[in-house]
Amino acid sequence: MQPKESGKLIYAFPPYHKLVFSGDKKVCVLIEGLVKIKKSDQEVTAGPGSFFYSTSDVRTLKESRVLAFDLEKLKREQPELASKIQSELEKNKKETGKAATKPHSELMYEKAVNCPVCGSRFQALNIFDYKLRFSKQDPDLRQHYENVEPMYYDIWTCPDCLYANLKKDFLSTADSEAKKHILQSGAEKRRQENPDGLKEPGSIEYAIRSHQLALSCLEAVEAEPMKIGNIWLRLAWLYSDRGEKEEANRAREQALQFFMDAYTGKSSLHLKPGQMEQLCYIIGILSWYTGNNKNAMDFLLKYLHSPGKKPRLAEFAQDCLQEIKKAGKNQAGDD
Repeated sequence: MQPKESGKLIYAFPPYHKLVFSGDKKVCVLIEGLVKIKKSDQEVTAGPGSFFYSTSDVRTLKESRVLAFDLEKLKREQPELASKIQSELEKNKKETGKAATKPHSELMYEKAVNCPVCGSRFQALNIFDYKLRFSKQDPDLRQHYENVEPMYYDIWTCPDCLYANLKKDFLSTADSEAKKHILQSGAEKRRQENPDGLKEPGSIEYAIRSHQLALSCLEAVEAEPMKIGNIWLRLAWLYSDRGEKEEANRAREQALQFFMDAYTGKSSLHLKPGQMEQLCYIIGILSWYTGNNKNAMDFLLKYLHSPGKKPRLAEFAQDCLQEIKKAGKNQAGDD
């Protein structure tokens, strides 16, 4: 399919189409969108700012705009610029081979992100949600997948100031000058505590450290307790995966405390009905996990009597209540 020309050098392509250009070989720069570049038996997903040749096997994954120009002509007219572009193309060619060796590379794409704290621009790894293969859900809301662990990639971390947060909240947390200033002031401490920075996403070590960084950033700006509790809960899952039982229990207790603060504090006024119901559920489950059966019963019964309860979570809640009642009978029998 021939591209739709939207300017002298810029072409627009619809989603899921192969990029085809008429005329001589051109150098292309992706301005907007997402593409998949195939070379031999390797496939790399690329975002805005990526360079490739017009003769490459490239397909769009979403609506995209591409800048295409004649490199030889540019060499004659602007040799310095052409040399820089040539170097970038060679660099991309080398990195294409590396990308294919990364774990789960077929599930990933990179996105250029501007850090809202220090302004640095970096490439963040993302998972194609539609490629995730769901396996099961635990009572404490953790979801398992057959092909990848999303928590290894869910936290974006700025490589310069080490500001970290869940990708869905990365840009919005520093939404005021006061919060931005607090996070900027803490950058040096974050660097001192992490002198070698963070390793690439994709390991449990990165996941735990990035979640710890996100936690410190959220606590510094006094984020909503619901968001802080969510990070503590995710840390409990990660500690459990690594066999650190005591750390996992401590993280659950911290998560429970912040969820209780969210339920009883001012932030509860801003919760939607569905969020309040889910909050009741997770408080009940975590109370059970941490040995507070009375609190577990109170909140799980509240959830079961809520109009918006979800069937699967209601089953978990009923199973939990049965376990609590059974434990109570056994204890009474022992007495």
